Amino acid sequence: MRGILRTIKDVVAWLRSHCCPATLNDLRKLEHKIMSLISEFAAKQTEHNGKIDAAIDDLQGDLTYLKEQIAALQTDPADAEALANLDVRATAIVEKLEALASQTPPKPPPG
Repeated sequence: MRGILRTIKDVVAWLRSHCCPATLNDLRKLEHKIMSLISEFAAKQTEHNGKIDAAIDDLQGDLTYLKEQIAALQTDPADAEALANLDVRATAIVEKLEALASQTPPKPPPG
């Protein structure tokens, strides 16, 4: 009997939602739900952007270090192979930074 009553309640709820105009209370509930979802998304995106910023900062530090090493090695012709390896690594880091930047949306404006 409970199963039948539940089914009837479900059918009535479905009919009400599809046949009757929305009430002001229905619209307020929907607005609240949408705003909650937007807030959750914004929080997750802010966390994601923070992680991306930290990764970019780390890669930029690596790139600066490698460029310094390249500059130091340019004065010693005996280290040509090491210089070439560092240049390849610096280029790879730049490509990773560019790929990372192209995959992420811009930061949301504050507020």
